[in-house]
Order: sequence, then C-alpha cells, then structure tokens
Amino acid sequence: MKKTLTILFIFTLFLSLAAAEKISVETIEESYSPNKNITIIVNLHDNSNKPLSDQVNLIFENDAKTNSVEKTINSNTISEIYLGENTPGGFWTIKAAYKKNEATTNFQIETSEEVKFELNGDTLTITNTGNTVYDEEIKIFIRETFTSKKPVIKLGESTSFRLIAPEGVYNIRVSDKNNLLTREGVALTGEVIGILDEKLQGRTPITGINPNANSSGIIKQNPLIYIFVLAVVGAAILLTVERYYRKKAED
Repeated sequence: MKKTLTILFIFTLFLSLAAAEKISVETIEESYSPNKNITIIVNLHDNSNKPLSDQVNLIFENDAKTNSVEKTINSNTISEIYLGENTPGGFWTIKAAYKKNEATTNFQIETSEEVKFELNGDTLTITNTGNTVYDEEIKIFIRETFTSKKPVIKLGESTSFRLIAPEGVYNIRVSDKNNLLTREGVALTGEVIGILDEKLQGRTPITGINPNANSSGIIKQNPLIYIFVLAVVGAAILLTVERYYRKKAED
C-alpha cells in the first residue's frame, strides 16, 4: 500500500512539473538614467517550450525598500515601464509572477543630484529635484560678502533662507558645482549682512535673540540672564546688610 502511494505521489509530481510553465525576466539595459522608461521583457513558455501569451504581474522594488511599483504586462513582448518622477537611484529588483511561477532580475537607476534655486523677494528657496539626497555646498554672495551653506535636503523637499543686509539694493549670486542663480537689484533690510534659516524665524545671525523682543521676553528666552540678575540683587542685599551691622558694631 505504501509503495503504491509513493509511486502515485511521484507520478503526480512528475505531471505537475511537466505541466509547469517556464518564466524568465530581463531588462534590455543594465542601467537607466533617472526618469527614463525601463525596457523589459518577460519570457513565458509552456511545458513544450512554446511561447505562451498571457499577462504577467511585475513588482519593482529598490534595495532600500522605500519604493515599490506594481505593473502588469504581456509576456514575450518588450514593454516600457515608467516608475515615476525622480525615482530613487541605486539598485532595483524586478519580480515577475505567473500563477505559481516566479522569476527575478536586477537593474540600476543612476543617481542624479539636481537642485533648483528660487529667489522671491529676500527669500532664497532651494528645492531638491534630483533622485538622491542633496548635500552639496552652496555659495551665496550678497554683493562681495560671501557665505556658504551645506543643507541636507531629502528627495522632493525644500529649505529656505532669508537674506538680510543694511537697507538697500544688492546684487545676489547663488551657486553650487553645477547651478548658478544671479539676480540684480534685490531689496534687502537688516542690521548686518547675513543669512537666516527660515526654520529659526526671528533670530539674528549674531545674538540669536529676537530683535523685536522686550527685556522680559529676552529673560524668558535666556534663563541664565534671570539667574544672573538674581545673583546680583542678592549680592547687593548681602553687602548692604554687612555694611549695616559693621557700622552698628563700630558705634
């Protein structure tokens, strides 16, 4: 009985393997530039090695597993797949699935550090338009005064700085290793030439204190000043008491 069941199991397994489709997936190129379509073909054959025309499910996923795209294409036909704007650079994996059969392959998307400079009034906005984290040094000239910044900007995000200078009109130049923005006749105001991070609004580049704050506001922002004032007042009181008792003792 056991021998019969074993033979039946082997026979069934053989039939299932014989009936299984063969699948493979490959890209036409090994590497693609950002925003370029991925050319791909999924080869699908039956157990007689004849081409099998049907739809195949695809999953594209980057190595960091932060991006995943699902597509459906026809087998045995070259297809072009668009993964979206500013697709993250690096290595990607494609998994093709048909019924219970799967196949995988890899390709690479080239990294591109791209950035856009915009100057609206006295506000400089830097937007990451590439497909990788932007962390290049940026040089900012207000007339002849030079300042450098090295912001870390994630994909699709922006950061802003406010340009300040004694009231007047200035020529501005902003650049990194690949990009340049120049603007003439930009009206700026302020006490000194400098750059303020918009995330720290109201703070001057020298003192770090809001120039419009009153004295009580300054003390609240700086508790050390409050402690110092109390120490001075306490010392003055002790000195007055000491002088009083010394004078009384002399009398």
